[in-house]
Amino acid sequence: ALPIYAPRAHERGQDLGLVAPDTPVTVAGQDTMIGLALRNLVDNALGHTPAGTHVEVRVVPEADGGVRLWVLDDGAAPDTDAAGTSPDDAGRAAAGGLGIGLTLVERIADWHGATLERENPDPAFTTAFGLHWPAQRKEAHPAPRDA
Repeated sequence: ALPIYAPRAHERGQDLGLVAPDTPVTVAGQDTMIGLALRNLVDNALGHTPAGTHVEVRVVPEADGGVRLWVLDDGAAPDTDAAGTSPDDAGRAAAGGLGIGLTLVERIADWHGATLERENPDPAFTTAFGLHWPAQRKEAHPAPRDA
C-alpha cells in the first residue's frame, strides 16, 4: 500500500517511511480490508498535514504475540475532544474526504478482532493512530472472500 503513496508524499514535500521487522508479521483477517484500513490511515496522515511532515508506518510485534500497526506523523496535532474526535471532521469533506475514514477503519478493526487506538507512542511525533491485534483476540467475523 505504501508505494502508491510515495509520489503523493514527494509532490507534497512530505517524507514517508516504513519501520518493520526483518521477519514477516501476520495477523488473521481479510487482506483487502486490512489494506483498506491502512490506506485510510496513511491517506489521512498525508492529506491533513503540511509540507515537510514526516509520516511513518510501523509494524510492531509484541512479546506476548500481539501486533500493532501504527501510522504516525509529526504535523500539527489536531484539537480533539475526550473521544479523540477532531472538530474539523466536517471540514475534511470540503478538503476532498468524506470525514468517515476513521469510522471505517474502526469498523474494519472490530471485524478483525483488533482495536483502533489513538495515542502517541513516540515523542518525535504529534499524531499516531494504530491498529492493535491482542495476543488473545476476540473471534474475527468471517469476511467475504475476494472474487
